[in-house]
Amino acid sequence: MSRVIRYISLLIIVLLSACSATKYVPENKYLLDNVRIKSDIKNFKSTELKTFLRQTPNSKMFDLISFNLGIYNLSGNNTDVWINRFLKRIGNPPIIFDSTLTERSEVELQRFFKNKGFENAQVESSVVFNKRKAKVTYNIISNNPYVINTIEYRIQDPIIKDLIEKDSSSSLIRKGNLFDVDVLDNERVRITRLLRNNGYYYFNKEYVRFLADSSLNTNSVDVIIRIRKMERTGKRNTVLRSNHEVFSINSITYILVNDVLDINGYTNQKTKKDTLFYKDKRIIYNNLFINPSILDDNTFITIGDNYSEYDTEKTYRRINNLHVSQFLRIDFSETPLLSDSIRKLDCTILLTPSNNQSFAIEAEGTNSAGDFGIAGKFGYTHRNAFTGGEKFGLQLRASNEAIGSIRNILSYSAWEIGGETTLQFPRLMFPFVDRDFQRNSNANTEFNLNYSYQTRPDFARTIAGIGLKYRWDSYRQSNMFHTLDFLDLSYVYLPPYSISDEFRNKYLNSSTLLKYSYEDHLILRTGYSFSYTSKLLQQRRNGFSAKAGIETAGNSFYGIASLLKTPKQENSYVIGNIKFSQYIKLDGEYSYTQFLDPSNRIVYHIAMGIGIPYGNSSILPFEKRYYGGGANSVRGWQVRTLGPGSYNNNGITDYMSQSGDMRADFNIEYRTKLVWLLELGAFIDAGNVWTLLPYGEQVGGNFDINNIYKEIALGYGIGIRFDFSYFLLRLDWGIKAYDPSKIGSDAWRFSSNWNIMKDTALHFAVGYPF
Repeated sequence: MSRVIRYISLLIIVLLSACSATKYVPENKYLLDNVRIKSDIKNFKSTELKTFLRQTPNSKMFDLISFNLGIYNLSGNNTDVWINRFLKRIGNPPIIFDSTLTERSEVELQRFFKNKGFENAQVESSVVFNKRKAKVTYNIISNNPYVINTIEYRIQDPIIKDLIEKDSSSSLIRKGNLFDVDVLDNERVRITRLLRNNGYYYFNKEYVRFLADSSLNTNSVDVIIRIRKMERTGKRNTVLRSNHEVFSINSITYILVNDVLDINGYTNQKTKKDTLFYKDKRIIYNNLFINPSILDDNTFITIGDNYSEYDTEKTYRRINNLHVSQFLRIDFSETPLLSDSIRKLDCTILLTPSNNQSFAIEAEGTNSAGDFGIAGKFGYTHRNAFTGGEKFGLQLRASNEAIGSIRNILSYSAWEIGGETTLQFPRLMFPFVDRDFQRNSNANTEFNLNYSYQTRPDFARTIAGIGLKYRWDSYRQSNMFHTLDFLDLSYVYLPPYSISDEFRNKYLNSSTLLKYSYEDHLILRTGYSFSYTSKLLQQRRNGFSAKAGIETAGNSFYGIASLLKTPKQENSYVIGNIKFSQYIKLDGEYSYTQFLDPSNRIVYHIAMGIGIPYGNSSILPFEKRYYGGGANSVRGWQVRTLGPGSYNNNGITDYMSQSGDMRADFNIEYRTKLVWLLELGAFIDAGNVWTLLPYGEQVGGNFDINNIYKEIALGYGIGIRFDFSYFLLRLDWGIKAYDPSKIGSDAWRFSSNWNIMKDTALHFAVGYPF
């Protein structure tokens, strides 16, 4: 191993020394090499403050090496040579130190801190020049900040004042908090939305004013909130002021036409048109491409209620989520006054149909449980099958996956041919569901049928299934999703003739563990899972994602068989001479992303799972067991070659025995942008799988709390990623650091018997591992 490290180190040194970082820095100029921010204010991170700088250095890989600048510097001066043009295009030119931009950065930082309540903050910069490079340091001294002393509402309109004061618990400004201008602006937006959600259609944030009084010559501020009256232009351009008016919804009209250009004609009263009424709403159409009841269910604007911006936005989202409309617009117009005290709005919802049917023929890379392969598929989709936003899908698929290593794609691989048909309804088709929950949750119900025929080197099997699934998001949190597999019935059939004699003699005849995994069986399961992604991640700020699930199988079959006192076969109940599996599984994952700067981030990940067979089963079904290693686990091992526990396969490929009932993975990955589409990752992985019980054919594979510290495999490595925005290709090279299947010091793979073929693994995958 030391020889390989020396070669890699030598290669890096050669590349880094091939050209100077200041190669393209003009004479008497300096490369901006480093920028630091020192502050006595601990509330703000350096990465956040750097966004206010007018000049920052070239991004650095792992905050050490400016890779994109190095690529640029590899180019020559002759732009007629294509390689020079290419290197300059994908690389980044040097950032030349500019004192003017440094001064402007000081101003921007000072403005930021003043807005945050540090009115007397001082920002000074210092520059160190050395070997044509400049290092800039910004020193920030906060001094005493201004804090909010009192909050007073001075609002002349008693209705608006009462509304705002009743919602004061939601206010963003609090006594004792810093006098933060950004918070005040957000409070202005919050008050505006509050009023617009309560009928004030013409209200905007310019009507909300704050008065800050610090006349006591202290660092405390008295905040006064005022609401300006509504202004209108009267006769002779005079300005008329009055209280803001509340508007309610007078009518709702849908206009459904084939083309946007037809809308004007259909709003013209003289134009011939088809009209129908559904409940209290009018529908004008020349193509009734969506069921009126579906429109009504997804419209949250209600006749008689006050105008609400929230209800309008929700109507936009829900109708768009049906994917049946190419164009959607919601308009409001004032209803002619019937009296001086009642103000009303007429709502018009304009829609045109989308192209609901599509065909797709695709070739793709696959990454099933860490096995890389290729697949081809044909798909047909109809997004409005019965004019109710129902989505019908048909997919036919064929794939070939290498088992264990990409090198096995032709010699030792798995083939699969199958198809699936799904029918998805845009609502929860479940009894006793509250109508408010139905309307306020973005939900769907899916029925599916699937079939696949799979061949592996040692056996073949057929899997057929039928399922009923519900999905919905949380009432108030659209970034939390729930899935209920209410019914999932699958039948696994292994024709006796498809199992090779070698496989039968080597594994099945001598292994109770594997014998039950390779028999025909039924799985009737129910499962629930949820996933959550922090909205901060969408803003490229530190945040986390989590998902967890539970599933159980066989309880219904077992209860019926017990009740009917069905005779057992080999200590198990059967349905039509077919054994059914009974187990419970729990899985959970958590990832936290820490953004260091726009080009660098660290991702921390933990994943755990356990499956417990009981009742009718003594062993988990083969397809429900856990495997160690692979592109999404401990990457120093090929998939299905790690564990269980300290089990040693004696160098023989033994994918069948290397599985378990529980797993644990711990990962840290540093991701840094390089150039063009390239991203580099460096990672440390730890984990393993275990069985719950000891088995003779898996010596050392069972979980023992006293041995767990010796059975956590450890790996590390680097990877190259190609980020195409809509998908990401990943090539990871994992290296074993600690192998729990080895004994003593040999377990640490830094020793002299390190073998590049046995102690490393190359993984080609689609998407990030977590």
